[in-house]
This record gives sequence, C-alpha cells and structure tokens, in this order.
Amino acid sequence: MRLFGVILAGGEGRRMGGADKALLPLAGRPLLAHVRDRLEPQVEALALSANGDAARFAGFGLPVLA
Repeated sequence: MRLFGVILAGGEGRRMGGADKALLPLAGRPLLAHVRDRLEPQVEALALSANGDAARFAGFGLPVLA
C-alpha cells in the first residue's frame, strides 16, 4: 500500500493574532519543521496545503498545494 501525507496549514491564524502558526517557533524550530520530521518517515510522499504566498515555505522542501 502506498501512503501519502498532507500537512494542513491553511488557516488564517486569527486566534494567534494573524501569525502563521506553521512558522511559529517551538523549541527553537518552526512548528512545521517538527510536524514534517515526524511524518516524513511514515509516508512515501508529503505535501503542504497552505494559502497565501507559497514562497514562505520554500525552505522546508515540501511541495505546496494551494
């Protein structure tokens, strides 16, 4: 069986004051980096579903679905 993963990061972040939750630091790294590192070993391919400018996620090495 082939298994694919999608990280959902398309919210508006209203409860976080409009901040992009995926990029907020947790233990010195962006939250998205923690999620990516946990999921990558478990799936064949991983993508990120996000709204807005996809370039802000370029450093994570994930295809961005808009």
